[in-house]
Amino acid sequence: MLIASEPVRKEDTMMADRRVLKTLLVIFSFCFFFVSAVKADPGVKFWAMDIGNYWVLNGVGTDSGGPWTYTRRFDVASIDTTTVPAVTTYKVTRSEDGVEDERDWYSFTSTEIRRWRTEFYSVDLAQWVTVTIDNGFKVGDMTQGPGGSWDDNCTGTFGGVAFTASVHSDVLAYENITTNLGTYKAYKIHRVITFLTGPTTGVVEDTTFHFVPSIGIIHYHRPPTGIDPEDQEEFLASMKISKPIFDRDSDTKADGKADIAIYDSSGGGWWIIPSSGDPAYGIGWGGTGFTPIPGDYDGDGITDIAIYQAGTGAWWIVPSSGVPAYGVGWGGTGFTPIPGDYDGDGKTDVAIYQASTGVWWIKPSSGAPAYGVGWGGAGFAPVPGDYDGDGKTDTAIYETSTGIWWIKPSSGISAYGMGWGGAGFTPVPGDYDGDGKTDTAIYETSTGIWWIKPSSGASAFGVGWGGTGFTPVPGDYDGDGRTDIAIYETSSGAWWLKPSSGASAYGIGWGGPGYVPVTK
Repeated sequence: MLIASEPVRKEDTMMADRRVLKTLLVIFSFCFFFVSAVKADPGVKFWAMDIGNYWVLNGVGTDSGGPWTYTRRFDVASIDTTTVPAVTTYKVTRSEDGVEDERDWYSFTSTEIRRWRTEFYSVDLAQWVTVTIDNGFKVGDMTQGPGGSWDDNCTGTFGGVAFTASVHSDVLAYENITTNLGTYKAYKIHRVITFLTGPTTGVVEDTTFHFVPSIGIIHYHRPPTGIDPEDQEEFLASMKISKPIFDRDSDTKADGKADIAIYDSSGGGWWIIPSSGDPAYGIGWGGTGFTPIPGDYDGDGITDIAIYQAGTGAWWIVPSSGVPAYGVGWGGTGFTPIPGDYDGDGKTDVAIYQASTGVWWIKPSSGAPAYGVGWGGAGFAPVPGDYDGDGKTDTAIYETSTGIWWIKPSSGISAYGMGWGGAGFTPVPGDYDGDGKTDTAIYETSTGIWWIKPSSGASAFGVGWGGTGFTPVPGDYDGDGRTDIAIYETSSGAWWLKPSSGASAYGIGWGGPGYVPVTK
């Protein structure tokens, strides 16, 4: 989870030199706040580091002036290949109480995360200041679990001044922690940061925090130190996880991995196998004449149970956040439900596509006026996705006879077409290369071959996985940020999954005739 540890109080009256020193400590403290998904399944991301995702944390601080509150938001803004030479990094922006005050750059491997650069706004200097970290610095280690520990060193420059620091981290436990969004199973980490050289020496932070694989830090507490007299605590308040997957381990938990889920089209039962390892469970919501349309309609990061009644156009949604279930009239005969986050506010929007006219009708969850977009018509299938990586669902269509994809990016760049498919192919868009953008991909029913064209510019490729009698059910089942190739056999109810992380392919029996696989 992207969090820093020292907000700047606007009413602070400390001397400027101490203020700058505290700002420097903020940078170091934040540097070490990225800790890995320790002992998580192979291939699991440290958290949902996908473009367009964000996290909001509410905090409270207490010092000699008494208690004060603040809100921080962290946005995954872009993938950057130029700011740090020869290293591909994620650029993350931070804002406090709505004002951007920091930018950070991170790189990832399967076992570690490194931080390379920070830019922050200095109130005292009235300008942005740059911190560089020599050769990057490891701030997360995938190889440690409860009882484990690690030591790291950090060197670099702060406004041209050299520094060195060390950090010692201990994994204390794996336990439940409750936030505004519910209860999560989290790793409890204790960390001590010591300055060796620079503007000060000695211990500058002694912190305990809770970390959830594939989400990040959901809570932390830092008691006062000699340098910083404030006591601070933060809890996860809201977030957006943009991966279009069915992720509902429970009413209060999502782990960043797609769950195995089916819908009983006659009885209306939803049957779910959580990827977290929790017991399978069922929810009754629907029946004959209803189509499952799951999504994160309340923006809490957990997939909500929802159904669409074609005859009436009614949407019936059960929010995981605990607010009462509700209905929305939007559609009817001749309309196809196409839920997605079209306004980029972290919540799934109610939306429909009219095949006869090609009009998309979208009702934003942000409260903006509903609107229509003409894009398609007879012979075109809607294939919404985030093709430009801006965190918003784009209107896109696939022409079944020719295999041409027509995409209208929400970022405002020109609409474009791409030939990839044709008769006998099913579109299976997803983020197969993990760059935060939806890739054009197709599945050939007769042969079972998946043909994928990565948005990152890598070479297109094919994978044999399926055939007649199998339905493609792509999703991020291993939580590594990339869409996995997966199929569902209707006759037997078997799911066959091929993880992108390189783990062994496997099968799960869950379903059969009369059940519909639910993936997003």
